[in-house]
Amino acid sequence: MHVPVKCALAAATSALAALVTAGGAARAEDVDTRFMLAGGLLVPTVLQVDGELVSADPGPLFLISFDRHLSEDSALDWGGFLDVGSFSAGDSDEQVNLMQVGASLHWRRPGTWGGLLRLGGRLGYRQLFADARGFDAVRGVALDFSTQFVKPVGPNLTGQIELGLLAQPVGGNANGLVYFGPFPYLALGVVF
Repeated sequence: MHVPVKCALAAATSALAALVTAGGAARAEDVDTRFMLAGGLLVPTVLQVDGELVSADPGPLFLISFDRHLSEDSALDWGGFLDVGSFSAGDSDEQVNLMQVGASLHWRRPGTWGGLLRLGGRLGYRQLFADARGFDAVRGVALDFSTQFVKPVGPNLTGQIELGLLAQPVGGNANGLVYFGPFPYLALGVVF
């Protein structure tokens, strides 16, 4: 297992233990500062590598985010994120690791079934790297969109379902340009 994935799993396990023992918010919309840990599946489609299309296969994705209300009267949340994951690309079985960090802005609205609906975008720095010889790290702009549904699922536990799109409109390395259109992902997590 790759180091970023191990670190994300350790952080998620520690945070889940702290959440369950310390208690969670009574209602999802009552929280003005939130920390979220989630794990899911990244479903890449096609990468554009220096003008050539390269197919990609799904892999794990781990998300960590921190959000605050923009102001007491605002329906906007701002914050930051760190995501790590991997997928395989091309004809080889080599895993391409993904790491991205940046800022986020979400619009929130009370949803159905006592939950909270959050729609937003994220902008940041992305790096793709692999253990394979001859693979130079790719750096680029992370441009992501997501829809989140947050709902208390127990007296001390608030859950989140997130459906989103990861895109890299600009990026590359010394060998050429690497960019891709939206990669869908689905993640389940906890909020505290």
